[in-house]
Amino acid sequence: MTKTYLFLCITIILGCQDSKSKLDPTNIESSRRTELINIMVFQDGQFQVNGQKITESSLESHLGNLPIGENTKARIYLDENAWFGSVSNITSMLLKHEINGTNISSKVYDSETFSKLGKEILVVDILNNNSAQVNGNYIHTSDLILALNSYKETATQVWFSISEKATVGPVFDIQTNAYHLGYDLTFL
Repeated sequence: MTKTYLFLCITIILGCQDSKSKLDPTNIESSRRTELINIMVFQDGQFQVNGQKITESSLESHLGNLPIGENTKARIYLDENAWFGSVSNITSMLLKHEINGTNISSKVYDSETFSKLGKEILVVDILNNNSAQVNGNYIHTSDLILALNSYKETATQVWFSISEKATVGPVFDIQTNAYHLGYDLTFL
C-alpha cells in the first residue's frame, strides 16, 4: 500500500508541474540566446561589440561565437566620421548570422557625443531575462545600482532602453536610483 501511495504522490506532483519548468532543451537553449548586440563603429575603423573592442576583420568570427537567435536585436552606433560603408558590412554580417533585418537599427552621432558614449553617457539596456547591459556589458539587474554608482564620478547622463518583456521592478528601481543620483535620463 505504501509503495502504491508513494508512486501515486510522485506521479501527481510531477504531473502538476508547469510545462515550462520541465527540463526542455529548447527552453534552456533559448534562454542562453543573446538578446541585444551593441556595436559601436569608431572613426579609426575600430569596433566595439557588447563592450569588447575588436577589429573589423575579427567581427565576423566574433558574431559567429555569440549565441544569436531569431529575436536577437542589434544596435549600431556610428561616429559621424566613421566609414559609412561599415553599416552595410555589419548589416550583411548580422543578416548572415540570421538576425532579422527589422531587428537591426543604426544611428549616427556627432563625434563629440559619440566620444562621450560609455564615459559621460551611460547606455543602459534593461533586458527580458532579469539581466541588463551597461555600455554593452551584461550584468544582472540587481547589480545595476552598483554600476550606476561606480560611474557617478564621470557620467552625467543615462540613456535607457527597455525590452518589451522586461519586468517592471528593475525598470522602476533603476529609473528612481538614476534620478536620485543626479543623472539626466533619456529613453531610447
